[in-house]
Amino acid sequence: MDINMPRLDGFGAAEVIRSFRPQTRLMLHTGEPDDEKRRRAKALGLPLLDKLQLNDTTDLVEQYAVSDEHPLATDIEPLVLLALAGRADAGVLVVKADESIPFYNPAVAAVLDLPFPPEQVTLADLRARGVLGLRADGSPYPLEEQPLAQAFTSRTPVADVVYLRSEDGSLRPFTMTSLPFFNPGGELIGVANYVTDAHHPQKRITE
Repeated sequence: MDINMPRLDGFGAAEVIRSFRPQTRLMLHTGEPDDEKRRRAKALGLPLLDKLQLNDTTDLVEQYAVSDEHPLATDIEPLVLLALAGRADAGVLVVKADESIPFYNPAVAAVLDLPFPPEQVTLADLRARGVLGLRADGSPYPLEEQPLAQAFTSRTPVADVVYLRSEDGSLRPFTMTSLPFFNPGGELIGVANYVTDAHHPQKRITE
């Protein structure tokens, strides 16, 4: 899969395929490999093929396959593709109207300490785990008051800064922007929650 694709790049597409079609053999390729691309490929557990090193292709195809078992091997949700279009470089967590979570990407997994490849999880599970953030003073930021819940109830985009504790104990700010999605009849189908580093919004949050 070529890394450089419009709207949804190869990394974002690979995240979707790996989550929903784990039996698919995947590898990424580019004509311009660099450290950032190698880092993102490693985070996905996928090989990155340099197009100029074509002799490696056969070995990769023969040797590499993603896991053949996965609890989310089901139909790809249109909501997931809508959420990722043009925004796959951010941390993305998608919640359906029934509060099930069909998709989250490695960036969100790293920040919220969730397993990747994703496991079956619901919003209630995240509430119970208490992984959705703190206020600036370190006190809990109730999920019901956070952008994700507010977007569900207001049916409008909501954004705020949420703090998460780093490994060294310090609080790190993240901007969480929650966007509701609707079907053609105007019914809410779910909310996409985008997570970016509040200090460096152009950087991937795993950096």
